[in-house]
Amino acid sequence: MKFCHPRGARLALLSGHTALVGNEWSELDPRFHQAALAAGCHTDQGVTTPQVQAPATKSDAAVVALDEEASIRAAIITMIERKGSADFAGDFTAANNPNLNTVAGLCGFRVDKESMLKVWHSLQAEAAAGA
Repeated sequence: MKFCHPRGARLALLSGHTALVGNEWSELDPRFHQAALAAGCHTDQGVTTPQVQAPATKSDAAVVALDEEASIRAAIITMIERKGSADFAGDFTAANNPNLNTVAGLCGFRVDKESMLKVWHSLQAEAAAGA
């Protein structure tokens, strides 16, 4: 589809892709079509309004919201499972609590101590109840 804009428009997507639309008709990659319409560009096919996109679902990998508690839980379980291996060094503190820096490294985001300890105590309570 060809686009133009009377004053020119710069299109920037969250993915980092950018494109310039001038006052002359030019082809535009389909990934920019919605952004071009939202920026007020004219099309050679008469489409003038952007299509409303349905809200993202949990199955959309690019927009899955992190479940912080589940991530922390998975990180601590990984640390418990690798106990005794070479990767285990530094996973737990002298007080036998998970190392906050190791948990954050496994999660891939900043973890606050309160959240980590909440999950850790929950896991300990589950283990005690199951024993």
